[in-house]
Amino acid sequence: MMGDHLKSGAGIESGAVDNVKLMDEVLKATERVLNPGAHGGEAPLYEKEIEDSIALVKRLETVATAIEVAASPAPPVP
Repeated sequence: MMGDHLKSGAGIESGAVDNVKLMDEVLKATERVLNPGAHGGEAPLYEKEIEDSIALVKRLETVATAIEVAASPAPPVP
């Protein structure tokens, strides 16, 4: 279910499996929010879904930044 990753409180250190789950949730949210057919059918797009989607993207940005920082070479020691 969308948003479960946000409720879990899992940190960046939880590992690659949590990061993959997060990416899956972002992709599902993207399909729902950016799907034009989802806006005119019986299941309307609710503000909560959009808020959850934004929170997922922010979480993904945090994880991506942490991975980038961890992968960066250490600065030379003077």
